[in-house]
Amino acid sequence: MLQYHLMTSAQIIAQVLGFVGLGCNIASVQCKRRRWVLTFQALADIVYGAQYIFLAAWSGLAISLVSAVECGVIYYFATRPDTGRGKRGADGNLRMPLPVLLITMAVVGGAGVLSYSNPISALPTVITLVYTWMIWQPNLRVYRVVSALISVGWFTYNLCVGAYVPTITAVVEFISAISAIVRIDVMMVAANKKDGAQSEQR
Repeated sequence: MLQYHLMTSAQIIAQVLGFVGLGCNIASVQCKRRRWVLTFQALADIVYGAQYIFLAAWSGLAISLVSAVECGVIYYFATRPDTGRGKRGADGNLRMPLPVLLITMAVVGGAGVLSYSNPISALPTVITLVYTWMIWQPNLRVYRVVSALISVGWFTYNLCVGAYVPTITAVVEFISAISAIVRIDVMMVAANKKDGAQSEQR
């Protein structure tokens, strides 16, 4: 006979949080301004961290919380007053200094070492190190491409730890990132080039 296993209350809560995090992550990759990208990404990290508590996936929790703080640090440097000495990104916002970036990545690596239990548990650390560079670098086109790749990494981790709703979420995030690439980086660029060519002909 087939046996049916009902989800526990913790698993149900984790699923709900997974969908909330999905909404935040989809919003982040659809934004054109770095400030909103970072805001929604930080919210997604916090929600995903809470989700991993209910799944007892402690490496995912540790890395999610570190990532949320990391977004806050980058947001601070992106929104602080310009003194004329900071470097600006492609969207005109100030970037986090390189030494701060390296310290942040060291903290991420340290959290990964402390939460390590098996090779799969190291995957969130690797993903987050790539993510750290992704949100620091100024090119939003690169951000969207790397977001798609990171979704593949989270798909693998969530599938291995039995977080099936987050696994589906990673697939949706991948599709969302690809759609943003097509909409913003392909179609919009092509339209701008077409408008520019028509203007030159006039």
